[in-house]
Amino acid sequence: MKTLPETFDKSGWHHEQKWRQGMVAIYSRWKETSRIPHYEVIRISENAEHEIGGVKIPASESYPTEKQWGTKGFTCMDWNAALDKAIELCAKEEQKATK
Repeated sequence: MKTLPETFDKSGWHHEQKWRQGMVAIYSRWKETSRIPHYEVIRISENAEHEIGGVKIPASESYPTEKQWGTKGFTCMDWNAALDKAIELCAKEEQKATK
């Protein structure tokens, strides 16, 4: 399975993974013009291998989409808030696994 990269750039933002436990991660995110980061706490999705127009797309992890923000992705302005949210998401994942 192709995993999320630890660093990537998208739409003028630089993303760098700072923490990951299972399928929950924290990325710092900033624009090169400011270098002041905020944090994105995400629930990583898994996508099965599939085919589009005869082209096989391998199984991969994905970052939440804009539509998933608020359910699988959360923005925090400081590290402590991000870590608290990540721990909360991990606890919810553990609860699901034990049911």
